[in-house]
Amino acid sequence: MKLELLYAWRRLRHAPGFSLVTLLTLSLGLASTVTMFAAVNAAFLQPLPFPDEHALVKVYEAAPRSQEIRVPLPVLRDWEARRPQAFSAVAGYLSGARINVASGQNAERASLSRVTRPFFDVMGVAPIRGRTFNASETTEGGPPVAVISYRLWQQLLHGREDVLSAGLEIDRLPVAIIGVMPEGFAFPDETDLWATVDREAPTAYGTSTAHNFYVVGRLQRGATPASARSELLALMAEQERSDALMAKEHMDIAISLLRTDLLGPQASLVLIGLGAVLCLLLVCCVNVANLMLARSVSREVETGIRLALGSSRAAIARSVIVEGMLLAGASAIIGLAAGRLATDLVSALTPVSVTGGVPLGLDWRVVALTLTATTLVGVLSALLPAWRSTRVDTRQTLASGGRSLAAAPRRAMNVLVGVEVALAFMLLFGAGLLARSDARLERVDLGFRTSGLVLSNVALGFLPNSPYGTPEPRRAFFERLESSLAASPGINRVGLAAIMPLGFSPNGRFVVEGREKIDQAHFRLVGGDYFRTLQIPVRSGRAFTKDDDAGHPQVAVINEALARQSFPGQDPIGQIVSMPGMDGGTGTATIVGIVADIRHEGPSKPVDPEAYFSYRQRPWRTYSMTLIVDSSLSNVATVALVRDRVRAIDPLLPPEFQTMDARVADVTAPARFRASLLGSLALITLALAVVGILGVVAYGTARRTRELGIRIALGATPLAVTRLVVVGGLLPVAAGMLAGALGALTLGRVLQAFLFEVETSDPLTLAGVALALVAAGLVGSCWPALRAARIAPTAALRE
Repeated sequence: MKLELLYAWRRLRHAPGFSLVTLLTLSLGLASTVTMFAAVNAAFLQPLPFPDEHALVKVYEAAPRSQEIRVPLPVLRDWEARRPQAFSAVAGYLSGARINVASGQNAERASLSRVTRPFFDVMGVAPIRGRTFNASETTEGGPPVAVISYRLWQQLLHGREDVLSAGLEIDRLPVAIIGVMPEGFAFPDETDLWATVDREAPTAYGTSTAHNFYVVGRLQRGATPASARSELLALMAEQERSDALMAKEHMDIAISLLRTDLLGPQASLVLIGLGAVLCLLLVCCVNVANLMLARSVSREVETGIRLALGSSRAAIARSVIVEGMLLAGASAIIGLAAGRLATDLVSALTPVSVTGGVPLGLDWRVVALTLTATTLVGVLSALLPAWRSTRVDTRQTLASGGRSLAAAPRRAMNVLVGVEVALAFMLLFGAGLLARSDARLERVDLGFRTSGLVLSNVALGFLPNSPYGTPEPRRAFFERLESSLAASPGINRVGLAAIMPLGFSPNGRFVVEGREKIDQAHFRLVGGDYFRTLQIPVRSGRAFTKDDDAGHPQVAVINEALARQSFPGQDPIGQIVSMPGMDGGTGTATIVGIVADIRHEGPSKPVDPEAYFSYRQRPWRTYSMTLIVDSSLSNVATVALVRDRVRAIDPLLPPEFQTMDARVADVTAPARFRASLLGSLALITLALAVVGILGVVAYGTARRTRELGIRIALGATPLAVTRLVVVGGLLPVAAGMLAGALGALTLGRVLQAFLFEVETSDPLTLAGVALALVAAGLVGSCWPALRAARIAPTAALRE
């Protein structure tokens, strides 16, 4: 083997052009493969930072018109107390709250999750310092304590050893640190601090129909999601018999593995990306196989001499495979180095949800997968050339100088070109569908103003006993801030929203006074000049005014979708409605206006029935509000002005800023990422296909020099010769396009979940891809064809 490696190295060294092109081709394919293997590893193979992760599940209630929704606190409490036998522990949590946290002179915004006591038992992760919550800390009115993340310990507290006695201020409320979680544990949603909801009043989270909590559970050994679901359904049936409100909703139960829940629909995207990269790698193999086939023809005389001198055909084939493996091995080294750089770049651009929150990186699994792919690449690239080397007829080859078998490799090379054209067709079609879908998303009218606005989130906090721990101080703060900003020079309008457009909003029961039927609607808490600032038209009645405050009866504004759903053929203005349980409020409100529908949850989501309420009248959810500022000032000046106005009221509050343009871009980022991922792989494949076509046509033209010279000598025009070569080059392209079109239609159905208003067999995309590949075939064929047209007959006949 050592001698064969040395011999292969010597042959490659004496063919620098062939070696360089092959190395670049394979390195490109392997670098792309390394990057996608890193994504597959993060999404499916790399363990989550929880022991026995396959026992962890997410539990949802399932409503008839909403596939999965969160669980009410009373229902969760019942599950925790009467824990089904299928579970070793069940817990709930609320995540995503942005808080102000300080230690001494150091302060920053952080992410807080509120959890029930069994949470850390469910996750199976113990703190590296201190402990988790005990019984006294999980009773209503218990001492304020928190468990912090490793990141917060290192960045805010600088890793101090006496962390358990350091203490924190969360929204200016002194909180004792009782534990520090291990590095890498930040579930859910990159949490920095965990506090217990048990010390808060249960009424703060509404009734048994207020769906607020995410639920996680750890299955007992031998239990399955199906058996756990059966037990929970039995418990819910008992609860419904004692709770009339629950009986009206009659929810189902949905259970999924935690990893599956974290990935969601993005799992299909990762697998599609892997398939695209493997197609690209196969195209690289095809190109290298074509190069090696062409090279084997030029070495037929050498092979014939070796066979005549007694070398076995197996040894000849083995030497070709060793050469392919040597090229693949060198390409793997380059590909791993390039893949590491590409992984870092893609990691910065990839939405976290694509890999379920697990960061991209290279570990032994990625290296092992890459080495396996390298072995396959080396063998597959050399297999056909090696087989052909064993078919050499020694006597005929030595007599003809290697010209007699030229047709055989040319046919094989044409077949390989057809294969890579088919693969390129599929990738280009998939990329075209996603690109068209992304373009449609970008053009969707969201129904509200999406540019020229500055957004500023101000988090006051909600922890009991903190300065803003009750609704009244929060309402007073935002009323004062709203008035101060509205009176500032350069500020045109100011709106406020507890949850901004393009974000998840809570939904619940929408009750019309005097009716038995209960509908569902999304709950929106707004204030200021919200509708005019976002340019949402008022269709009927009026919007909120400054008179809609705590001293006046509650009013509501609904959108057209809710009017169609709950008041078909009626005028909703003046109707008395309520949304009990949404924020602890039980009062009724009078509908005073109807506004246009907007796509609150994104361009690809349907319009939901929505009810708007004034934060002045229902201030419970005002612990975090976003200001929407329409200003004639620059963004920088607007940010400075808002920050000054916030500090004038409370100098310790650090607002966060974003433009509406950036928010819209964030929402459409996953669609752009999908399109750019498949598009970049498709363009690389197209470029390789052009190179492959050019190589095969150039090779075939060179082997037909004598024939073409005779044709020209007999009167064939340069145009006729050019047409002959181009048509010959386009025949395998046409065959590949036909096969690729069939595969593309199948791929379109796979991509259906990611498409928006685009058919899976979109004819415009099919036509565009076909034209692109015909153009690629012409580009690859024209240069050899033009050279063939300039062949001198005398030189060709002398050869």
